[in-house]
Amino acid sequence: MKILLAVDDSRFSDAALEAVIAQVPPRDTEVMVLHVVEPITLAPPPQMSSSYAPELEARVKEGRLQHRRLFVRKLNNRHE
Repeated sequence: MKILLAVDDSRFSDAALEAVIAQVPPRDTEVMVLHVVEPITLAPPPQMSSSYAPELEARVKEGRLQHRRLFVRKLNNRHE
């Protein structure tokens, strides 16, 4: 069985993941996760240096990466 699980950092995505884990047997099942995000543009307030924008963007990307890692870890551990 092949499953496409679309996630978007919402609580509904978390619920969908939990449903897949609870209802789908891990044996012979391939789950592809599609992580959907809205593009964001971070602009530091005028009183902040423009050099903060890349740091802010890096932090947002790291947060999203951690969320994806959590999904993958949960999916990989569902058969234990």
